[in-house]
Amino acid sequence: MAEDLTSMWGNFTLTEEEEAFDEVPEEELIDIGNKGRACLVGRIMSERNIGKKTLKAKMIRSWMPTGSMVFNALGNNIFLIEFENAWDKSRVLEGRPWTFDGSLFSVLEFNGTSPPAELPFNIAYFWVRIFNLPLACMGRATGERLGSHLGEVEEVDTNEEGVGWGKYHRVRVKLNVYKPLLHGRMLKVKDKTHWVAFQYEKIPWFCFSYGVICNAVSGCSKRNHSKVAGEKSKKEYGPWLRVSFQNRSWDNEKR
Repeated sequence: MAEDLTSMWGNFTLTEEEEAFDEVPEEELIDIGNKGRACLVGRIMSERNIGKKTLKAKMIRSWMPTGSMVFNALGNNIFLIEFENAWDKSRVLEGRPWTFDGSLFSVLEFNGTSPPAELPFNIAYFWVRIFNLPLACMGRATGERLGSHLGEVEEVDTNEEGVGWGKYHRVRVKLNVYKPLLHGRMLKVKDKTHWVAFQYEKIPWFCFSYGVICNAVSGCSKRNHSKVAGEKSKKEYGPWLRVSFQNRSWDNEKR
């Protein structure tokens, strides 16, 4: 209801009094610096309304915190999570992405100066594996180059010498979940061209027709436009983009 109220203003003809704005001075802002540093804000990409008790019970099993957590409902599937232990908060951030019943649970750092509904929940953090790279390309620079096509690169999985030799290269990137997943890239090394394939770790439900991360219950909203755009003759996305449980055992062999 609150989100509907705030989105309606664009349909109004504002009066002079309504069109004027109040500017909040710095000294009027609530001093929540220390309090905010112990918090995260998260949103579940689901059309089903999730209660905070249900979410807390599920995430306690996933996060296994050493201290207490308090979940506060801020809006439609938006929650503020207060951590007693700063180490627990750091582990949650490092372990992204998270899911709730197959739907993405996007978790962000606390931001006290933006309304929760306007926070960039469309950004999620994923480890992406890059296959079929020449050995000379399995370094930090090439990882950053290829990862930049996916989103902002946070980390490249290499040793202290900047080398990431193994069955695949690995980069951590910020993905825009509203954009289709990339299958891979063409890479030219000297006089040879190679196809390098991408595979995503801990990826939640995504649409096999359009390649976008979607609601685990209702599916991809783009599917509603299929009659206009025309059905695709084949699915261009599939489970091969997701790291399987069997493939995850490679982590122990990679280095």
